[in-house]
Amino acid sequence: MFRLATLFVLLTATTARAHDPGLSSSRLEVRSDAIVAALCFNNSDLAASLGIDLDGDGALDERELRAGRDAVVEFATRAVRLTGSDAETPIVTSMQLAENDDVVLAIRAARPSGESLRYSLDAFDDLPRGHRHYVAVVRPDGAPLRNALLRAARNATEYTPGARTSSGGVVVEFFVLGVEHILIGFDHILFLLALLFGVQSLGAAAKLITAFTVGHSITLIAATLGWLAPPIAIVESIIALSVLFVAVENLVVKQPQHRWKLTLVFGLVHGFGFASVLRELGIDSQFGIAPPLVSFNVGVEVGQLAIAACATPLLLRASRAAWFSRYCRPGLNATVAVCGAIWLVQRTLGS
Repeated sequence: MFRLATLFVLLTATTARAHDPGLSSSRLEVRSDAIVAALCFNNSDLAASLGIDLDGDGALDERELRAGRDAVVEFATRAVRLTGSDAETPIVTSMQLAENDDVVLAIRAARPSGESLRYSLDAFDDLPRGHRHYVAVVRPDGAPLRNALLRAARNATEYTPGARTSSGGVVVEFFVLGVEHILIGFDHILFLLALLFGVQSLGAAAKLITAFTVGHSITLIAATLGWLAPPIAIVESIIALSVLFVAVENLVVKQPQHRWKLTLVFGLVHGFGFASVLRELGIDSQFGIAPPLVSFNVGVEVGQLAIAACATPLLLRASRAAWFSRYCRPGLNATVAVCGAIWLVQRTLGS
């Protein structure tokens, strides 16, 4: 039991991170004579893919970006493809680090003369497994024309002027992204499980899950709309603290009172963590935000409810056994507390 707990702590503590594996975005402005695009990639993804991280810290700074300009340009021109009757290789006009340290590449290409415009990202083999790339096609005034969520299996989208576009595919993609995000979010999962370790009935579990859902839904919407934007490093540290706090409270308080209020407050913080996924993909209030926002949130809820639906009956049944309450529950809470403490130290020192 001790060895399994130690292995679990090591695996979760070393794999959980603030950045979801493989998120990037592009915004294509369709002008009369040209296509102007802004591509945004996570700093650590490019550092790992291009081999220009000179100091080996897993991130690119301005000096490394300048020194590795040729590699970045080669990557961008190879990665982006515009298909049309007279398509040409895009030109990288600038590159810079954004405030959140993402690498933003400005690209320009002559607009193909054909009716349709096909945009492909041919770099999925160079990016983390499971990478997603959000594409927003807009007019010069910013009005939306098309959006799509690309992946290795479907790496292109097409825009035809005047054609009606459907958001159905995007809704499904963001729903799946929401489910996947909660399933690989070990910190969110352990927080949820720590809450359930202390419940005595299905009603109590439902009350806590509802409070958590309401809390993170509020801040997910607010952050994605740009109303609130706390530093992600602080958010991730507080999420780690929430895991640690609930697990320790389970150890020292037999029946915590008014936990739903605390769950609501911590849910607000977790919502900012969920929103970071949509922000990394470049989704904001300027481009068709409702379909991806709603479907992503529903996906998160479905994943969360699936975990709770599996865990709650098992925990309630096990809690009837004296051995579980005496040995297993304290051991589980201690394991979760250690994970929370490790994440808190990593994220606090790392920020």
